[in-house]
Amino acid sequence: MAQQSFQPDGNYMLPYLRQWREYRLMTRGELAAAAGMSESTVVKLENQTQAARISTIAKLAAALKVTREQLVWEAPPERGN
Repeated sequence: MAQQSFQPDGNYMLPYLRQWREYRLMTRGELAAAAGMSESTVVKLENQTQAARISTIAKLAAALKVTREQLVWEAPPERGN
């Protein structure tokens, strides 16, 4: 994937947020608590009815133990059977 960069004042949709949360075996409530935000915010971000600021992306990425770039632009790896 080509290297993409964040715009300081940008807002980003998180199309892979649900996949990363499920990959880490977390509930929405667990992710919200770990990231210091409300569960309703996580729901809106997962449903892509709300865009995320860089600061929100950083909190979610830390809670999910991924980079900001992974969270925004990459799906999690496939789990082996």
